[in-house]
Amino acid sequence: MLESNPFNSEKAIAIGESNAEKTKKELNNIENDITKYKTELEEINKAIASLK
Repeated sequence: MLESNPFNSEKAIAIGESNAEKTKKELNNIENDITKYKTELEEINKAIASLK
């Protein structure tokens, strides 16, 4: 009976793990972008401060 339940199948588990990996990679890319943008913002703020 458990085998007929798609939520207990190995395929469903594999799909879930694959999706989790993709999400982790996307989050890592987003975190890297945020770090890059924060650095750029700091540089812009320094440039603005030097104009005052």
